[in-house]
Amino acid sequence: MMLSSCLALSFFLATTLQSKSEAILTPNPTIEQQIVAREHEFNEIVKARDVEKARRIQATGYRLLVRVDGPTLAEMPQELWLETLPKYIIDSYSIDDIKVLALGDVAVATLAYRQTAHIEGSPRDINGDFMITDVWVKRAGEWKIIERHSSRAEKASPK
Repeated sequence: MMLSSCLALSFFLATTLQSKSEAILTPNPTIEQQIVAREHEFNEIVKARDVEKARRIQATGYRLLVRVDGPTLAEMPQELWLETLPKYIIDSYSIDDIKVLALGDVAVATLAYRQTAHIEGSPRDINGDFMITDVWVKRAGEWKIIERHSSRAEKASPK
């Protein structure tokens, strides 16, 4: 009787420990962790200028919005953005901070982003610190970027 109780206890402990270790080895990332990972993936795709991977990570209807001088936003629709990507040369970039707001099948990521970059054949200066806001939607179980907003960081107020 004592031997069978010890065997039963040993079996119970072994299976309990195995299921706990499997839970540790098979993480279920939070939406925030998923979006942060997708942000890093998307920004590496942009740096690599990989049009096909960019198309796959974007939701249909993706657009980039940028504030330019004047009262309106400049909008770059998906196909124009994809056409421009091979000319968008990022020498370096860093994501200094990411904040994610999860709203079910929609998530908003706001990035403190810094880059040294240029567009081939263009005199436009696109170096600097930016605040980027990306909107992600879950489509067929996968997070896809549907919109990006980019604006230059403001100078801090003197104290």
